Amino acid sequence: MEYLKNAVSSEKGVVASQHWIASSVGADALSKGGNAIDAAIACAHALNVVEPWMCGLGGSGYILIWLAEKSKLK
Repeated sequence: MEYLKNAVSSEKGVVASQHWIASSVGADALSKGGNAIDAAIACAHALNVVEPWMCGLGGSGYILIWLAEKSKLK
């Protein structure tokens, strides 16, 4: 199968985004020991640079995070 976008892979997890550079930044966060939240934030910041019309610092978003080791919802 032929893909129109570059694929990024990591041994520590999966990151998907609109731009391969942002996905690569998220995958790098995972490979350096970060968790899914670290990867998502890194990816979002990279998207602000490579595709600013898709993601911006002035935008808003909502996220629920379950911290399993602390049995806590944030």
